[in-house]
Amino acid sequence: KPLPIGGVTIHVNRLTALLDKVGQEYSFYDLKGFRILSFLRVIGTVDYAHLHSSSPLLRLLFAVICRFCNTKSYIPEVCQEKLDVSVENKINELRQRVSFIVCTNASNFTLDKDGNEIYGIKLLVDLFRKYPDWGFIISDPSGSYSKLLGELEPNICVIRGTHSFIPVLETSDCFIRYTSTDGDSLSIHEALDCGIYVIATDVVTRPENVSLVTRENTDQLISL
Repeated sequence: KPLPIGGVTIHVNRLTALLDKVGQEYSFYDLKGFRILSFLRVIGTVDYAHLHSSSPLLRLLFAVICRFCNTKSYIPEVCQEKLDVSVENKINELRQRVSFIVCTNASNFTLDKDGNEIYGIKLLVDLFRKYPDWGFIISDPSGSYSKLLGELEPNICVIRGTHSFIPVLETSDCFIRYTSTDGDSLSIHEALDCGIYVIATDVVTRPENVSLVTRENTDQLISL
């Protein structure tokens, strides 16, 4: 299992939690001992398979095999937790003050290899400060952005601590993934499942029905 941070861990934990809940046995394939033949054999002899990997070639091979075997990989949330009442009240108050609500999330304050903030939260905060009628919710489980941003305008709400992001999506009109680098974002799939509008940077290939923007092109972002 991956380290306890970010969407990858959530995804794997949801899968194992679901399997444990229904009493389904499962095992892990150790990619450190990867061999093409054993990889083919394992996937070809099971009904369900799941992979997280940074290798495009391995993902392609896995996807082709899984498509042929008619398997799934994206795992929806098994048990949805409710937000704390105080957080719900905070969002409801925000809803009464603004015309619509946009949300985003960040597992932690992190810089990319070029020294840019990966999640683009500060850029988005600067944008929403100019538009007080637009509500902005930041899901901040680590609390790092709460410390970094300090006091914010009434139209910007930060949710600190561990919480489910699904209820935040369900109370929002739009989700923004404003990253400088990315993988196949779990949050984007969750937002699409919730049926809300999704905007994401064009730094990687995104799912269908996602509106793409270029990082730091706020005029393009506003027009959407």
